[in-house]
Amino acid sequence: MRKCGLAIAVKNARPEVKSEAHWITTHAAETRRRDAVEYILKAQGKWKKIVEAYISEKAGNGASNLALGISCLNFCNRRVP
Repeated sequence: MRKCGLAIAVKNARPEVKSEAHWITTHAAETRRRDAVEYILKAQGKWKKIVEAYISEKAGNGASNLALGISCLNFCNRRVP
């Protein structure tokens, strides 16, 4: 956690882990990835655009923004050695 750029702990993490985190999720472990992706995309100012792209996807709009959101989610789901 000390070596990464953004240390995130889940809501039900041990106090020692939480004390090292830059941000603590609002949910327990089951939604941690979604919480982290949402937090990062909002901090980057991309959240609203990606949500709009997701909603309008069936209308054929915003495919590239949706792909960006999926890429961010895939990045957060990968395992770090």
